[in-house]
Amino acid sequence: LAGHAETLVALVDDDHPAGLPGRSQQRRLVQGHDGPGVDHLGADALGGQHLGRLRADLHHRRRADQGDVGALAIGSALAFLALTTNTHLLIILICGINVMEAGSVAIQMGVFKASGRTKRLFRMSPIHHHFELLGWPETTVIIRFWLISGISIATAVAIFIADFTNVAVGL
Repeated sequence: LAGHAETLVALVDDDHPAGLPGRSQQRRLVQGHDGPGVDHLGADALGGQHLGRLRADLHHRRRADQGDVGALAIGSALAFLALTTNTHLLIILICGINVMEAGSVAIQMGVFKASGRTKRLFRMSPIHHHFELLGWPETTVIIRFWLISGISIATAVAIFIADFTNVAVGL
């Protein structure tokens, strides 16, 4: 799309009659300042995919799990989206559960190796297995993780809005 956008920008000149957008207006449109850009379309597609998976999960209609390939694709798409929208520092909050799960594995490995392979901090890692081994039902773990994820995302959105309003006021 980027190569085609450059061609589109090169074809539209400021001297064209009939109300065609000038070069600067067209460049803003292609970059997403005056309309939906590529990053918005990617976010919509990713959100639609997640809503479809959530619906299938709620009704237990999924016949196959997405596995590592799907999880890595979603993670890559989120990272790409964060980089293109300049929210790469907020991705740590947005993906709070993923950070907590990966962090629990890293902490467990560090404690295990530092203790001479004798002690563990958690009964099992990632941390959701630790809670299951403590006797929590899987639904309790899932609902609590949903709440933590919602709080993490709400915090990230609040930080984004606060920063955006500060930038907008400064203009």
